[in-house]
Amino acid sequence: MRALAGVLGFALLLPAVLAEEQPMPAPLDRDAFTFLNWNLDARIETQAESLSVRGKILLRNDSTKPQTRIALQLSSSLKWASIKMKGNPVPFTAARIRSDVDHSGSVEEAVITPASPVKPGATVEIEVGYSGTVSLDTTRLASFGVPLEVRVATDYDRITPTFTCLRGVGHVLWFPVSLEPAVMSDGNRVFEETSAWAARHSLSSMKLGLAIDLPPPTSTNAQSASYEQMGGASSEQHEWQHLGLAGPVLVAGSYQILVARQDPGGPAFFVNHFSEHQAEAQDYVRVIHDTSPTVAGRSNLPMAMVELPEAQDTTFDGDSILLAPFKAIDRKSLEVTVAYQLAHKTLWSPRPWIYEGAAHLAQVLMRERQDGRASAIAFMAQRLTPLLLVDSGAPETAKSNSLINTTSEVFYRTKAMYVWWMLREIVSQRALLDSLQQYDPASDAGPSYIQKLLEKNSKKDLEWFFDDWVYQDRGLPEFKVSNAYARPSLQGIYLASATIENTGDAGAEVPVVVHTENGDVMSRLRVPAHGKTVARVEVASRPIDVTVNDGSVPEADRSDNTTLVRIGSQ
Repeated sequence: MRALAGVLGFALLLPAVLAEEQPMPAPLDRDAFTFLNWNLDARIETQAESLSVRGKILLRNDSTKPQTRIALQLSSSLKWASIKMKGNPVPFTAARIRSDVDHSGSVEEAVITPASPVKPGATVEIEVGYSGTVSLDTTRLASFGVPLEVRVATDYDRITPTFTCLRGVGHVLWFPVSLEPAVMSDGNRVFEETSAWAARHSLSSMKLGLAIDLPPPTSTNAQSASYEQMGGASSEQHEWQHLGLAGPVLVAGSYQILVARQDPGGPAFFVNHFSEHQAEAQDYVRVIHDTSPTVAGRSNLPMAMVELPEAQDTTFDGDSILLAPFKAIDRKSLEVTVAYQLAHKTLWSPRPWIYEGAAHLAQVLMRERQDGRASAIAFMAQRLTPLLLVDSGAPETAKSNSLINTTSEVFYRTKAMYVWWMLREIVSQRALLDSLQQYDPASDAGPSYIQKLLEKNSKKDLEWFFDDWVYQDRGLPEFKVSNAYARPSLQGIYLASATIENTGDAGAEVPVVVHTENGDVMSRLRVPAHGKTVARVEVASRPIDVTVNDGSVPEADRSDNTTLVRIGSQ
C-alpha cells in the first residue's frame, strides 16, 4: 500500500511538474507592430448601414523582441471573416475587448500566431476580410452619464443613406489597427493612446478602393483620388501617401460642391454643403477666397470643408478636411480657421511640431492681423492651461517630451505654437516666413534641418533656443522682475533699469515693457535658465512700472512679473 501510495503520489505530482516545464506564452504586445500600409477594397451599402472590406496590410516589428502573436482590432460592430498569411488561412481567436478607442466602447480583437516568430525589424503581410455595420453608437459616452444630445454631437460616425462618416482611430475602427485597451475613466489614457498611435503612423500609407451607393465624390483627406460612376454606385480610388495625424477620414452624403479656391496647377479648396445651406456655403466660399495666407509652404494638397448634418455637431479637424456645421458666419473666427487650413494645404511636414505648430501659428498671426498683438497673445493663452499641467520639464522625460519626439498633442500643438511665435520674435517675421516657404519635407532628414534653415535666413545662432525648447523638454521659464529704478537726465530722458531673473530650466528671449506716463516702451532681453540679467531701457517720459513677459512666452506664474519703478534725482 505504501508503494502504491508512493506511485499515486508521484502520478499526482507528475502533471504539475510537466506543466511547469511547458513555456508560458509571451505577453501580447499590442504596440510591437507598426502598420506600414493598408491596401483595401471596401464596399459601403448605405441602406443596410454595412461595410465589407477585403485587402492586405503590411506590418513591421518595431519592438526589440521576436513576436509570436499579432493582435488586429476592429470596431466591435465588425466581425472578422478571414485572415491569411502567404495565401494560407491562419487560425485566430477573436474576442471582444473593452476599449474606448472606438465609439462603441469595445473592439473586436483577433489574435493570430504566425508560423514562425517575427524578428525585430522584419515585416509581415496579412490578408484580411471583415464586415458588419456602422451605426450611430454613443455607448462609450453613455456609461459616463453624458446627455444624449452631447453624445450624438460628438460620436456621429455612422453609415446612412444621407450621411456617412468614418473617422478612424479614436472614433470608429473601420480599418485594422492595434492599440492597448484604454477607457475614459482612466484619466487621459484614451487620448494618450490615440495620439501616440497617430504620431507613430503619420507616415504610413493606404490605398483604398471604395464602392458606395452614393454619387461621387466621397470626401476624404487622401492626397489623391479618382472616381468612376457605374450605374447607381461609384467606384473610387483614394490614396494616402502619408496618413497624417488624423488618419484616414471618409465622408459621403447628398452634398453640393463649390470651389472656394483654385491655385494654378494645384488641387482646389472645396466646400461641400447640403442644399438647404446654399447661402451659408456661399459666405464660406467668399471668406476662403478672400483670405490671404499668413503661413505658406511649398506643398499643394487638396483641401475641403465639409458640412456636418446637425447644428450642434462637433467640429473635427482631419488635417486636409474640416468637418463642421455650417452657420451664419463670424467672419473673424472663420478667417482664423481658414488660416489654419491654408497652412495645412501648403505646409506639410513629417514632424508633428512643424506641421501642427506652424498651422496654429498661422491662426495666431491672423488674430494679430485682425486685432493686434494683444489679441494674438490672448488667443495663445486660451490653450495654455493644458500645457501648464503637463510640461514639468522633469529630467526623466526631457527626451521623450521634446518636440522632436513627443506624441502628445499638447506639446506638438500648443507648445509648438508658442515656439514658432518666439522664433518669429527672435529671427523676425520675414526670416521665419521665408524659412517655412523654403521648407522641403523631402530634405528634412534630421531634427536640425529647420534650425539651419532659420539660421541661414536670419544670420542668428539658434542652438541655445533649439536645445532648450525643441531637442529637449526643459519645462517652462519662470520670470521675476525686481529692483526697478530710473533717473532722469537733464534732457528729460529716463534710463530705466530692472533686474530680470529666470528660475526656470528653459532660457528665453523675453519682452520687457516699461510703462510710462505717455505709453509703453518694449525691449527684448535674453535670460538664460537659472540666470539673472539687468534690463536697461531709455524712455522719453516718467516710467511707472516694468513688466517682464507680456504673455508671449509660456510661463506658469506671472504674479511677480511687474514691479514699480523708483525714481531717483538728477
